[in-house]
Amino acid sequence: MRKKIDEDALRDLRPTPSINKKSQSLNRSVNDMFEWEQSRKDKLERRVFEIQQEEDAAITGIPVVTKTADRIARKLRESNSTSGEQFSGNVVEVRLLQYDEKKKLKLQRMIEHQSNEIKRKASTSHIAPHSASLPRSGDVADRLYNIASVQQREREELVEAASLRPSYDESTGQRLFQVSD
Repeated sequence: MRKKIDEDALRDLRPTPSINKKSQSLNRSVNDMFEWEQSRKDKLERRVFEIQQEEDAAITGIPVVTKTADRIARKLRESNSTSGEQFSGNVVEVRLLQYDEKKKLKLQRMIEHQSNEIKRKASTSHIAPHSASLPRSGDVADRLYNIASVQQREREELVEAASLRPSYDESTGQRLFQVSD
């Protein structure tokens, strides 16, 4: 059965490609191909030239000034004329110096605001009534230090006790693995 299918498929295949009747009737020479190539190149060059002409027509030679740019330039001219300076080529330098000055002022205000906020929070902090009524003696730092030292001592005692007694598995009664010193 498979052989029959393969034979039918081979029979349908053509040993050479088929060309339609119209293409067979055309007689093209090498010169025809050169002419076709030349006409294709001419069309491409014309299209490139048309695109270039469209781009050149779009260029007016006059810069377009946006409203924002015009407003900034007018402000600069006004500020220079009111301060008695002439409009000079150092506008960028002046602008950068002004920017730096504004940035420093803003940073200073932010630092002042943060310090004021910290002072305000520190002055308005309240201790809960229960915490305020607890008996305390001595300085806060001394109390915290003493509590920490007691906790450290208890941890050390636990570690020492664990290292002195051998560890046994409760279910089997066998000694657990220990790292030797």
